Amino acid sequence: MQARLDLVFATFLRVRTACRVVHVFQEQALLLPRLDDGGDLVWREPTTSSVLRILKNPAYAGCFARGRTRTVPRAGAPHKKAREAREALPVQE
Repeated sequence: MQARLDLVFATFLRVRTACRVVHVFQEQALLLPRLDDGGDLVWREPTTSSVLRILKNPAYAGCFARGRTRTVPRAGAPHKKAREAREALPVQE
């Protein structure tokens, strides 16, 4: 399940829209995990709304974004900190 959610984010970074993520998943016959009314995990065809829910979910987005910046001392004032982007990791598919 986690690998499939990671693939949603990686695909979104590559294709840039939720609609295109759905098309990529449909072309490759990939399903997305969902909870049914009883709370059981089921695998369903992706829809634009399901992809958007994943992309906007703070829990998933937070895990995906964690580590993308780091705090470093400022050049002119080493006692103050600044955020800087880390080098991008390669996207694995």
